[in-house]
Amino acid sequence: MGDGVECHGHQTYDTPKSVKSHGISSCSNAKPTAFSDVVYNTAIAHLDQNNHKHQDWFDDNDEYIQQLLDEKHEAFRSLQQDTTSASKKAAYNSIKRKMQTMLREMQDSWATIKADEIQKCVDSNNFKCFYNALKTIYGPPATGTSPLVSAIRSTLLTDKNAILKRWAEHFINVLNRPSSINADVTNHHQHLTGRTSKGIIG
Repeated sequence: MGDGVECHGHQTYDTPKSVKSHGISSCSNAKPTAFSDVVYNTAIAHLDQNNHKHQDWFDDNDEYIQQLLDEKHEAFRSLQQDTTSASKKAAYNSIKRKMQTMLREMQDSWATIKADEIQKCVDSNNFKCFYNALKTIYGPPATGTSPLVSAIRSTLLTDKNAILKRWAEHFINVLNRPSSINADVTNHHQHLTGRTSKGIIG
């Protein structure tokens, strides 16, 4: 426990050392934004970030996208404070349309650039470059085995051998379905074909 902090001359609360070290008291009037910053910075400092190796169209535009989101959130908060205001509603709808348009343009531009990069790899017959470009965009292949439902759909199969056996059963059933063609029709067709080849139909 940390040192006690008196709030408004009333009850004394214990302030955790990790929070106190950032200059924030446990009083009820402490700014929520300051506290959230402490939580975020502490999490970043002690937890690993999930950094992916493949690229996404929004990675190169994070800061600008965040600016658009901040504008949209601010317009939304303003509208919530006065829901009857036509001007605030129009401003919110405007920034929302602007954001949607800009995001689509960013995505299209990024996709066009990546397509050009891949095409250059193909034109130069550089397949290593081609597959590396695909891997950069889509990421490495997923590992692991997806669960599968049994044939009678009563059990979820998670064991690798059981899943392989179930797939084998599935393809055996697909590839060995009973014929829906009448055997007599087939035999008659073969008989006519044979007589035609001998030139005895007439």
